[in-house]
Amino acid sequence: MTKETVSIRVDPKIWKEARLFAVKSNLKVGEFVESAIKEKISKK
Repeated sequence: MTKETVSIRVDPKIWKEARLFAVKSNLKVGEFVESAIKEKISKK
């Protein structure tokens, strides 16, 4: 599967929390963000 490089603006405090959560969950930040997006989309 190919990945697309994107640029987003995120509140620094939220980004820090996301990075820490990903590390604690043994995930890469990109994997965490992708799974969060998929979860949000599937709840429609």
